[in-house]
Amino acid sequence: MKGPQIAKVRRIKRMEKQLSRFFEVVQNPYDYLANWKQSTKRKIIGIYPMNLPEELVHAAGMLPATMWRDENPVTEGDAHLTIYNCALSRTVVDDIVRGKLPFLDGIVIHLTCLQSRGIAYIIERKTSLPLYERLYLPAIPTSPLAKEFLVHSFGKMKNSLEKLSGQKITAESLENSIRIYNRDRALLRKLYQLRRRKPGILKAKEVSAIVQSSMLMPKEEHSQLLEELLPELEKREIPKGERKRLILVGCLCQTPHNAILDLIEDAGGCFVDDYTYVGYQYFANDVELGGDPLHSLADLYLKRDPVFLTKSSWEANWSEDVIKMAKANNADGVIYYVMMYCPPLMMYVPDLYDELEKAKIPELVLEIEHDIPSIEKVKTEVTAFMEMLKGG
Repeated sequence: MKGPQIAKVRRIKRMEKQLSRFFEVVQNPYDYLANWKQSTKRKIIGIYPMNLPEELVHAAGMLPATMWRDENPVTEGDAHLTIYNCALSRTVVDDIVRGKLPFLDGIVIHLTCLQSRGIAYIIERKTSLPLYERLYLPAIPTSPLAKEFLVHSFGKMKNSLEKLSGQKITAESLENSIRIYNRDRALLRKLYQLRRRKPGILKAKEVSAIVQSSMLMPKEEHSQLLEELLPELEKREIPKGERKRLILVGCLCQTPHNAILDLIEDAGGCFVDDYTYVGYQYFANDVELGGDPLHSLADLYLKRDPVFLTKSSWEANWSEDVIKMAKANNADGVIYYVMMYCPPLMMYVPDLYDELEKAKIPELVLEIEHDIPSIEKVKTEVTAFMEMLKGG
């Protein structure tokens, strides 16, 4: 083997090792968090998605860890919720009643939808954590009182975190945490710019793992891994062969199933961008420093671009944003990934379908249940869609 070939092999092994670190975190998040707590002796706060100010937890010297849909079947949790609750709410309740989250020192939940409002009281009854905080954040950010209400809510959260940690959250410590988080956001944006420029440079499940792991591990460590990975990715060769450029839309506060992402790519698709929370929406904007950092966190929440289906206004046009993204990336089609029993996602299906049809952008709606009762059904839908895009 010649010198250039040896260097290439070493580069590939380095990159595989870097990517494996992200997968280790997301594939066994409970083990990762339990081990992290044991080794650092620091507290962990569970964050129920979406849009909560993780920087406040960080500034209090604790680790914010986003609570995710467990891949395992729901068992005891169904005694407390109906099966037509969303996968996230069912699995979170199931994990709590089964005692699978002993590493948590507290939970902060944002009552972002009707289902989160319901499970908030179940969680409160079934846990005895030192900290349990329910936040009511404005669903209509255009209200003239929204910012004042937000700052008050974030202040309430700040006081609870200070009491638990015994550490004062000063303006300086909060600004430092914001800078750390902004750095990670900037690196994730670079990753997405690279994917747009070199489609296929990463598999969809690899991108998902990189973003999701940033919601679980310390931002400092995550940023370091990204800074090591990005230069290696620049040198990675793009897979050969014609593939259809796709935009992934939906999922909201849940992660897409890796098996389905693989299935779409195996059928000839290539994701060039996404409009998801475990993606672009999470890191699209920095917190703009200047003045009171609590106000800066409130300003980030109140931003209307990108559009969040759980905090919006009549003027916001989500479908228009999706169409702009599709056109900017020369996308051949849009995959609308709808987690079953998620009303905010499902209610937008007709509107997005109509708007994409007017824009002559092909769309496939995938309605996915937590347990995926039949992957073959999904495969049939995906195969037919990809054949249509290929002109078959």
